[in-house]
Amino acid sequence: IGTDNGLTIMEISSETFTQYLSDPNDPQSLSNSTVYCIYGDKVGNIWLATDYGVNRYEPSTGGFIHYTHNEMDTTTLIHNEILSFHEDKLGNLWIGTYGKGLDKFNIQKQTFTHFNGIRQLATAVIYGILEDDPGNLWLSTNNGILKFCPDKGEINQFSTEDGLQSNEFNGTSYYKSLTGEMFFGGQ
Repeated sequence: IGTDNGLTIMEISSETFTQYLSDPNDPQSLSNSTVYCIYGDKVGNIWLATDYGVNRYEPSTGGFIHYTHNEMDTTTLIHNEILSFHEDKLGNLWIGTYGKGLDKFNIQKQTFTHFNGIRQLATAVIYGILEDDPGNLWLSTNNGILKFCPDKGEINQFSTEDGLQSNEFNGTSYYKSLTGEMFFGGQ
């Protein structure tokens, strides 16, 4: 359970809870106690979107590995305020930020690719990320829904003029059904 007061993990069999908070004196603690999103990838990693970067839970140690932005290093995360995740068919982790673009994280190589030079992404608050069958990413934002083709770097922007109920969407409110329909929660 992610909250603005850390992460709580429930052991289902014993119905016991363990709380994790940020502790500046413990480098394996959460990087920040505000947890917006929890994501489990295909190989069992647990990723946390926080107000200060991405955290990966390490069950063997009960600690966290941090991925944060460093202005002096362009290979680091593009921004520290993280809202959403999506793992694509190739195993890349897409990371939606609060107003500074989109990152693709190659988990195996531990490298970030930034998509902040595309005008519609550069200032977007990316609340949700879903992928369609051809591999396009659909992003719910604070300015409509964006259809992003990563291979070509192309963006199509959809707004209320295209039939959306609002141009602003909500965090952690996105879902793709088994039939491929995509749902994004909004205002």
